[in-house]
Amino acid sequence: MASTGTDGRKVYTVVPQGTKTPFTVDVRYTNLKYLGGGAYGSVCSADDSLTGKKVAIKKITDVFRDLFDAKRILRELIIMRHLGRGHENLLWLSDVMVSPPNKSFKVSATTEYHQGRLQCTVRPWRRRCD
Repeated sequence: MASTGTDGRKVYTVVPQGTKTPFTVDVRYTNLKYLGGGAYGSVCSADDSLTGKKVAIKKITDVFRDLFDAKRILRELIIMRHLGRGHENLLWLSDVMVSPPNKSFKVSATTEYHQGRLQCTVRPWRRRCD
């Protein structure tokens, strides 16, 4: 069931296959599948009905827990937005969704989908990359 997000967009909450973590995303993103998680949040893949392409959605929870991390996350989003478009080696930030202000401020960043893990691209000799 769709509701209206903080920026007036239609959003819905879904729990992607393979996780118990709920994602609140724009209705244009469908078929969410959990890819993994890390220090800053969880990542899932989705189909973008507006562009017809597959995207990755990174959900970053509790953004302002630590000021140092908040600055790092903001810097990453700015760099991806300004430098990524048109360069084959950088991801471009195509969409940002912000949760309503409450105890835990969440940001979901949408980028183009890239199959594989950055860690395995940089260090392919690692055991977890097989």
